[in-house]
Amino acid sequence: MRRTSGALLAAALALLAAAAAYLAAFGAEKLRPGPAVALARTFSWQQTVSLTGAVIREEAPLLPGREQVRLTAREGQRLSAGETAGVTYDNAAEYMRAALLVRLRRELAEAASAPSVPGEDAMLRRTGDTLSSALVRGDFDGASAASHALSLGLFPGVHRDTAALREEIAALEAAGAAENLLCGERSGFFSAHADGWESLSPTAVRELTCADLEAVIRAPELPTPAAGRLITGSSWLLAVLTNGAAAALFAPGDTVPLEFDGRTVRGEAIWLRAEADGQAMVVFRCRTDLEAVLARRVLTVRAVTDQAEGLLIPAEALHREGDTCYLFRRSGEFFLREEAELIRRLPQGALVSCPGLRDGAEVLLGDPEEDTYTILR
Repeated sequence: MRRTSGALLAAALALLAAAAAYLAAFGAEKLRPGPAVALARTFSWQQTVSLTGAVIREEAPLLPGREQVRLTAREGQRLSAGETAGVTYDNAAEYMRAALLVRLRRELAEAASAPSVPGEDAMLRRTGDTLSSALVRGDFDGASAASHALSLGLFPGVHRDTAALREEIAALEAAGAAENLLCGERSGFFSAHADGWESLSPTAVRELTCADLEAVIRAPELPTPAAGRLITGSSWLLAVLTNGAAAALFAPGDTVPLEFDGRTVRGEAIWLRAEADGQAMVVFRCRTDLEAVLARRVLTVRAVTDQAEGLLIPAEALHREGDTCYLFRRSGEFFLREEAELIRRLPQGALVSCPGLRDGAEVLLGDPEEDTYTILR
């Protein structure tokens, strides 16, 4: 009986020891820290340089030739060749004749294109709103034009015939009223901002020295009798003043994103000039967004000299074997080896391209041989 009890006790103690060993091993497994991982994330990198320069366009000053001038064109309005930008005058009689000529010419153009039936309600409402706004602002020229347009829309059949309009226009022109009109010889965009540098021309940009350019940038306003300017063409130049090191970032023919005022314009580097004192000039040609610089002479841009996009991972997650780079991506309980292309090493980590890696995926940090989890190669 005693031997049987002793045997049972020994068996029970053995079972307890085995259970304790299992629980200890299970607990140690659970308490062991997991592999160190990090998240891959989509990342855009840019290298930029700030540049300040002068805007150079094909432009011509509009010289009034009279003591007073009243502009009729809006800032940025596209004018055809010979179209009126304003009225110049020395006295009230000259102004009244010229203003009447402008109005009659407008009426003639509108009469020639006026419909034979009343306009749509939406168009009439818009014209009425324009008339109300002009009256509130005290813009009587605008109110006159809007009221005339409204009358044409409401009663298209009752406006004066074109023959009578032509007779009145011919009489005013014979009296010299057209001499008081401020017009451009070519079509272009109108700007009321004249700064005295209108003689700067894209065709003469290669003759500019760095000292000339610095004078334009530092003293952009010069006394001028012009009442505005007419900008022709569709492209413009930006001549920037910088140093030799920055100028070396651009080669003729390079197209560089230029950022300013929340927009990006692509500028083609067409001319570089380096001088002995360390100053340098780079000239970019821009074919879009001319309307954004109509009133600008000096412009500061952020030029993007280099850029890249990819997935950013910590530097210790990227491994090299010969000429091949690779990383380990978590897939459930395993880690899969994925080949990767190193795009660029950055202070934030390694920027890579990896077909098997997506934004938000986990990558293994450190040397995988030092850990005891499963690696699938």
